[in-house]
Amino acid sequence: MSEPLSQHIIPKIDWLRSILSTNRNLLLFLALILFVGGTMISVQSLELTWSKLRWSAIFTLLFLLVPISLIYGAVNMMVLARSAGLRLSFATSLRISSFAQLAEFLPVPGGAIVRGGFMMQHGVQAKSAFMHVVVNALLWVLLSAAAAGIAISAFSPIGFFLVTLGGIGAAACAIWIWRVSHIGLALAAFGVRIFGLLLVGLRVFAAFTALNFSMSLLGVYPFAFASILGSASSLAPGGLGVSEALSAVIATAIEVSPSAAFLAVGIDRICGLVVSGIASGFFTITKTQGAAEDA
Repeated sequence: MSEPLSQHIIPKIDWLRSILSTNRNLLLFLALILFVGGTMISVQSLELTWSKLRWSAIFTLLFLLVPISLIYGAVNMMVLARSAGLRLSFATSLRISSFAQLAEFLPVPGGAIVRGGFMMQHGVQAKSAFMHVVVNALLWVLLSAAAAGIAISAFSPIGFFLVTLGGIGAAACAIWIWRVSHIGLALAAFGVRIFGLLLVGLRVFAAFTALNFSMSLLGVYPFAFASILGSASSLAPGGLGVSEALSAVIATAIEVSPSAAFLAVGIDRICGLVVSGIASGFFTITKTQGAAEDA
């Protein structure tokens, strides 16, 4: 079933990627306007100053939660590769995870390209790599939708729809992984993504805390979903501006400050970009030095 499906989808993905790449400067410009403009409006709305920020929460993001996210990404990469028949060391997976997270800020599905491209370079067939990356990404989005639905259900019947769609879709993704590998890897992929969801929730919770805005851990999941969905859309680099705007829209529906939601997702994004950029730079330097020493 996956063969005919991939044959139809891959050309469309390539076509979409070529369009996004061709218009990358325009997309980046529009995304920056949306992000910077939304940030300025939100800061003014909250009357926010540097002194009003809780820097302990920002430092927790920078030095604890985001680095743990890189480790989580490495473990997820190991499970993803293993389900496609490829064994990776933790060190290699950590390097790929760092580059993939940084590549999410390209105006194309950069993270997917890095992960899928690495798998193909190491013997995994293109269609197989494509399907594994897509299904793993869908599992991520659908689980976050289900979590968001649980939080939203108290405010809107849309919550029940998200829980149903996310639950059924995530189960279908896990079954697909089971069919192409084995049940152990399907459970591992599911479990790793659940842990990742908890981690994203903690990151967004910390970002709200940095703004001195009180939120429950469950209550942040609609905004975690907006962040994940915006990044997955690839309409803008890493979902820049898109995730924040989605968060603001969702906030109006569940009686949360749209300005706080916009800024919280933005703070989490900036912290993630800083840490993944530093990690990618470190891996680039060490790899270059290692190659020079071997030469």
